[in-house]
Amino acid sequence: ALGGAAGVLTSGAVRYGVTRGLISNEAGCGTAPIAHAGARVKSPAVQGIWGIFEVFVDTMLLCTMTALVILTSGVRTTGEEGVMLAVRAYGASLGKAAAPILSLSILFFAFATLLCWSHYGAEGLRYLTGKEPNAPPVAAGVFAASVCGAAFAPAFLWELTDLVIALMALMNVAALFACRRRVIKETRAAFGAAKKN
Repeated sequence: ALGGAAGVLTSGAVRYGVTRGLISNEAGCGTAPIAHAGARVKSPAVQGIWGIFEVFVDTMLLCTMTALVILTSGVRTTGEEGVMLAVRAYGASLGKAAAPILSLSILFFAFATLLCWSHYGAEGLRYLTGKEPNAPPVAAGVFAASVCGAAFAPAFLWELTDLVIALMALMNVAALFACRRRVIKETRAAFGAAKKN
């Protein structure tokens, strides 16, 4: 019975940890490369290293720091969830100024995410249609998605997000597998040149 309970708790923690981690850092979804593709670098493998570093900073540093603050602040039993739990935890640990600063930071992160994902959508349309997307319909779509995101129940949105992220990850892994020889060639060329220098 103890083994079964431990298995259920572990599988639940891994399932939610992986899904929330993917939302946080986009690792394996195939979306971040849209942003990285705009960088001017000598090798895509070098830019890929920055992408790996980005995931490390987001997950191992920022998320771990937030988790430790929540665990040590004593607010995890208040019944709060999600971002409000983090706001309360930082407020309890760092004082009254922490909550407004964190709230403002969340607002900026949310706005940056909105801009980023609208760019991803526009780039996806450009790829699928072969031409520059018309700005007003893209803006209208982003606005409509934002309103739906604010109006729909959080449980439904999390389930929908998990489904969409899983589908993106599956397609991305299949594409990476198909391009594996080219990825290996580019990586070897980049690190071979680095060793020579």
